[in-house]
Amino acid sequence: MSTGEIAVLVVSFFLLIGVLALLCLKNSPAGSAIFRDGFGGPKLSADALVVIPLIQTYRVLDLTIIPFALSFRGPEESLMTEDGQMFDLEIGINFRLSDKPNEALYAIRQYGVDALNNGELLRPLIEQQATKVIQSESNRIAWADVQKDPKRLKGEISRALDSHLSGLLVDRVAFDHLDKFPPEYHSAQGTKADELR
Repeated sequence: MSTGEIAVLVVSFFLLIGVLALLCLKNSPAGSAIFRDGFGGPKLSADALVVIPLIQTYRVLDLTIIPFALSFRGPEESLMTEDGQMFDLEIGINFRLSDKPNEALYAIRQYGVDALNNGELLRPLIEQQATKVIQSESNRIAWADVQKDPKRLKGEISRALDSHLSGLLVDRVAFDHLDKFPPEYHSAQGTKADELR
């Protein structure tokens, strides 16, 4: 075999490898990431990943904001401050997947790609824990402080949710409704307020 033929074979081989690599390269659309699983372990990239058919699988993961709303209203659902004042709260929270690969992979294992791509599927997985966090943080602050500086309560809720919902970060907390529970009910139900402390 001549030197020219060997050169053609070498070039053809590398061209074939390049074409196969391009076919296996999966690019993530804007606002998304590629999650690869299988041989080599799980990996997440916001750019592109090589996915080898048969031994690896991949899913596209939406990285946009996940809106989430909770309502605490009425005698059974209202929140309570540390000084025993009941209050109604409607809260909107925007979650997003953590920028840190290890934390994001933890969230994928914890909740699954389908739930992270669909807020309605994610809701039942985090609602109970989010509710407990909001109740707990409300119970650590006086009503006068909530009225004077609601941003403080927002900040405390945001930090607590970040630490309790691993892999998810709070992008924004908004109070859509914040009001003292009707005074006439509160005074008539003092024993109920004591029980809820």
